Amino acid sequence: MDFYHSWFYMHVLNTKWLLWTIVASVLAAHLLLPIIIWYTTAGKNWIRKFRNYRRQRQGT
Repeated sequence: MDFYHSWFYMHVLNTKWLLWTIVASVLAAHLLLPIIIWYTTAGKNWIRKFRNYRRQRQGT
């Protein structure tokens, strides 16, 4: 069976909306994953230190 002439390929996989959905999801992952990784590894500690620093500064 020739996959590139099948109904599934021609009407689902080779459509403009599916290709743009894949492009948008890859772009979103490329932009968001570094932020998510930073937040889970070092961000929580940094945010906690900043909040404690701000509380101490407001108290004085």
